[in-house]
Amino acid sequence: MGIDGPLYLELSTSYPDVDVQEELNRMAEWLSRPGNKGTGSLKFIHAWLQKAQDATKPRQELTPTTVAHIDEYLQDFLWQKTSQLRAMNTRQSSTS
Repeated sequence: MGIDGPLYLELSTSYPDVDVQEELNRMAEWLSRPGNKGTGSLKFIHAWLQKAQDATKPRQELTPTTVAHIDEYLQDFLWQKTSQLRAMNTRQSSTS
């Protein structure tokens, strides 16, 4: 992709954890494939580089407390849905 010097510098500064040239090459390859929709506009370039920047950040580990809350929520949620699923199965088997 043809990016001039000042824009390249701006992108490199805005996305310090990204190899901007490598990502520009990937964008160009992606855009050249049939069926891929993209314009190569500045908005497209920023969105692509932001996604690449976000991918460099480590994912936050869940704390044991958070895991416990999620587990409790899912158990309650699934328990509530159990009766609904049984009722649906009962109706379906009685209509067959």
